[in-house]
Amino acid sequence: MVLILMAYSMKYIHLRTCEFIILIIALSIPIAAADTTRGDSARVDVSYTLDGANGSTHIHLGGTQDEMTILFIHGLLFGLRTWDNITEALPTDEFRTIRYDLIGQGESSNPDIRYDAVPFLHQLDEVWDFAKIDTSVVIIAGSMGAIIAALKVCESPDDVLAVILVAPAGMQHEYPWRFRLLRTPILAHPIIYLLSLSESSLRNICSDILTPEQQDKLIPELRQRLRKRANRRALISTLHNFPLYDVGDVYKQLSETQIPILVLWGAEDRVVPYPGAQAIYEQLPNAQLELIKDGHHALQCNSPEIVNEKIKKFLRNLN
Repeated sequence: MVLILMAYSMKYIHLRTCEFIILIIALSIPIAAADTTRGDSARVDVSYTLDGANGSTHIHLGGTQDEMTILFIHGLLFGLRTWDNITEALPTDEFRTIRYDLIGQGESSNPDIRYDAVPFLHQLDEVWDFAKIDTSVVIIAGSMGAIIAALKVCESPDDVLAVILVAPAGMQHEYPWRFRLLRTPILAHPIIYLLSLSESSLRNICSDILTPEQQDKLIPELRQRLRKRANRRALISTLHNFPLYDVGDVYKQLSETQIPILVLWGAEDRVVPYPGAQAIYEQLPNAQLELIKDGHHALQCNSPEIVNEKIKKFLRNLN
């Protein structure tokens, strides 16, 4: 009987040992994968969730770790996926790319806070630290993101090699009437909710931003987000509190840093009309201004081939 019990015990221990070894192997696989993507010379294509002061931030890292770093900042409404056409065209062995969803947008958190410039800059600092940006970086930013980029560069000019602004917001002196309605919470919540119920209305609004193919991909996601009150609150607070207009002084301060600047603008932009480009050029006299014929607002979405050509040429000249 004793021998039988001993034999059974040894068999049990053997089984538990095997299970333990299998568990260790299983747990080590994702850890090893994460470590590999963060290696100094590793080529990466991976997303992370960063826990920060105002909730989580969705981040995507791509390219090669020890090459020139390019940080992308998107504009209002749509998240980091608006840069897909640009990042996919950049050689992965020549650049390291960092994209993230702004708070209140995309897959990042939508905390109940005041969405002025402060939390957006704090979020950018968190992304900066997480991605371990310890060398000069090129920032490519569109629309509202251009204002965030300009504020960051003015704050830390020695950390930035160059800036590319795509249809930068901030030069208009007042909100269009449709945006003035959305800055009033009592009106904005029902208006935005009703828009989320009508795909055709959102497609019409976004026709100057996205191609029909991109609308097929992104409009359903936007509709789902706008149906949630927390997301609507974040959007309304951003429209009400973030300095989206009349920030010429910020761009003037950016110009004084003497950092190389490329400005890309669509001749058919209806969100930030081309006269704004002429105004921003007065604030950025040292910038290289490129007008994209037939281009609309989100040039990275609707004119990616031309934008990619302009970006690559600008980056080659930096080298």
